[in-house]
Amino acid sequence: SQTNVACNGGANGAAAVNTATGGAGGYTYNWTPGNPTGDGTPSVTGLTAGTWTCTVTDANGCTTSQNFTITQPSALSLTPSSQTNVACNGGANGAAAVNTATGGAGGYTYNWTPGNPIGDGTPSVTGLSAGTWTCTVTDANGCTASQNFTITQPTALALTPASQTDVSCNGGTNGAASVNVATGGAGGYTYNWTPGNPTGDGTPSVTGLSAGTWTCTVTDANACTTSVNFTITQPTAIDNTISENTTGILTANATDAGMTYQWYECPNTLLTGETNQDFTPSSLGDYKVSITFNGCNVESACYTVTTLDTKVFENKTEFTMYPNPTNGLVVIKTNTSGEFVIVNQLGQTMKTFTLNSNIENNINVENLADGIYFIKSLSSNPIKAQRLIIKK
Repeated sequence: SQTNVACNGGANGAAAVNTATGGAGGYTYNWTPGNPTGDGTPSVTGLTAGTWTCTVTDANGCTTSQNFTITQPSALSLTPSSQTNVACNGGANGAAAVNTATGGAGGYTYNWTPGNPIGDGTPSVTGLSAGTWTCTVTDANGCTASQNFTITQPTALALTPASQTDVSCNGGTNGAASVNVATGGAGGYTYNWTPGNPTGDGTPSVTGLSAGTWTCTVTDANACTTSVNFTITQPTAIDNTISENTTGILTANATDAGMTYQWYECPNTLLTGETNQDFTPSSLGDYKVSITFNGCNVESACYTVTTLDTKVFENKTEFTMYPNPTNGLVVIKTNTSGEFVIVNQLGQTMKTFTLNSNIENNINVENLADGIYFIKSLSSNPIKAQRLIIKK
């Protein structure tokens, strides 16, 4: 009998002869070349491919031989076809493929290790992570051949914050943020800031940010991404409301230490000297206050004054007058020259005149109807006023 080698390069061939006949008996058996397992017997194993000869010798030294040609399949061969490396660090989108095996005994099966990638059992697999993957092909004789693939991946794509500037005034848009130039990945970086499209979008540094969360996302040439968040803050809003008390005084409700105030007659007439938190209107109309704090400025809405409390005008003044009540003529003496006005209880100006200081000035009010009026010194700061009663 004869058994050929199963796998190319193997040594599992075998051969056997029948027991010799004839001659003088006392047979001995010798297998050449080498000394295979069972040499000296009619049957040997462990043969490699090639020609093996069994020579039998009898007791008289007579010999005869039998040749065996042990064959083997052609070498089982497996070669790489293609390889796709992982695009993003930590990903699993690598792929590998081998060409259809050749040689051996046919009937090929394929096994990929480690794990069980997509397509295992075929020449082509996907879903590979970085590392060494091996495809082993087995033929009908159980012979194997292998092909290794080293699937690589880029270094991790990294993005780190560089600087942040918070909004200086509530409701402002002067925040800023920047990242360091990205590292790792496949290079070819692009930057995208969200939400919106701030000034500098597409670069590592942006300005014009409002308060809130802003995200910079970097994308490399392989479409891998990583992000950094910035929380842009802003100061608490300054209270820009006005309240009015029972005596007609307007008050800015913002009270933080260090705040400064400026009152206006609406729409934008600055009231010189009116820089306190409280303001006493001397005439009907609309008023607002501008408040500055830590470099931030807010304005109130216009507040409409519809009535004036008479007590507002009963302050200590820099002028005297008589008679009061009067029936048509009032004498005023002031220690400060300047402009004076007479207003009614609605704050409407009824008469304007200029007085000289330290003399008695006669003012004719006969054309004014009976009632309560106020004479105001516009030259004093704050404005001084006295109540005048006309009764004819």
